[in-house]
Amino acid sequence: MSLENWREKGERIREHLRLRTFPVAVRLCKDEGEFPDDARRPSRDFKHRIAACQAISMTRMYGWTLGLTWEEDMWCIRPAILWGIIEPPEYVLEGTLTHEFYNATVEAAKKSEEAWTKIPTGSFCGAVFSPLERTPVEPHVIAIYGTPAQMCRLIGAALWKEGGALEAAFQAGAEICHKIARAYITKEPQVVVPGGGDRVFTGTEDNEMAMVIPIDKVDEILAGLEAIKIVSYPIPKYIRWEPRVPRNYKISYHDYMEWLKLKKKS
Repeated sequence: MSLENWREKGERIREHLRLRTFPVAVRLCKDEGEFPDDARRPSRDFKHRIAACQAISMTRMYGWTLGLTWEEDMWCIRPAILWGIIEPPEYVLEGTLTHEFYNATVEAAKKSEEAWTKIPTGSFCGAVFSPLERTPVEPHVIAIYGTPAQMCRLIGAALWKEGGALEAAFQAGAEICHKIARAYITKEPQVVVPGGGDRVFTGTEDNEMAMVIPIDKVDEILAGLEAIKIVSYPIPKYIRWEPRVPRNYKISYHDYMEWLKLKKKS
């Protein structure tokens, strides 16, 4: 598919959902040769590394295109593990990374570690993040942030053609990075409840959620957004009802008519 087609899809998604920030095109890269020439590189342009979730937020909020490799740009090991960039160290596999932070025991932490969906190690070296409406690369998945109401629209659209239900697998941290890996592997849309890093480091608001969509599902979801008419966005509130006020607050036409009736009698 041409880049122009992807950009047009980005515009249609934003139009249907009235998104506040850009849908993010995410491409996992085997080498730096896949990076656009004008992509910002944290090591070069910011003089420091950043977390992958920061790059996603810079893309969706600023409209920037960023390229990150583990060797030079990525600060956090979690996405590098999930996206098959580095081999998980033993202290991660054994559960000591999240013990006492996210889990009560090492055993529980190890069980949580085993639940992550990971791309096989050695698959990629980094990632490019760009606004879908301006993307210079063909994405593997698309990350869309919005309100719960906007996510409700996306979930409905994802089920429009086939029905059923979306499967969910939630963890407390690195949610957006996990769902990128999970969507890439399962080829199914993933609902995201943004985790601690997304909240602390990137400015994600309390009322924001996200969905990660594999590229094979984008057309289906767009068709669902265009077909489902019962609920659009912004959500149309039902306001065709007659107001009620406190009994002694005589502001309504009922009170006026009562007053008028009494006046005619007097």
